[in-house]
Amino acid sequence: MISVKIFLKHLNNISERKLNGFPKKGFTLIELLVVISIIGFLATASMVVFNSARMKARDAKRVADLRQIAVALYMLADSQGGNFFLLGEVLNAWG
Repeated sequence: MISVKIFLKHLNNISERKLNGFPKKGFTLIELLVVISIIGFLATASMVVFNSARMKARDAKRVADLRQIAVALYMLADSQGGNFFLLGEVLNAWG
């Protein structure tokens, strides 16, 4: 009869080999292609999310810039007595 030790050693050898008899050292081509496709999908999904976030941030900055311009114009009008420009200053500057 085959001893248990030899049988377990034989099972271990079978599990470490491929069908062609060479030891399994790395990943198969299918495994690598699956990982690459998953990484590509995640990269594409993240780019879509980041682009929409970047567009929203750009729009928010534009709104804030327009509000700042409006505040500056109101401050100018307030310092000029309710008018944006004093008529005399405009006429003197042009002529």
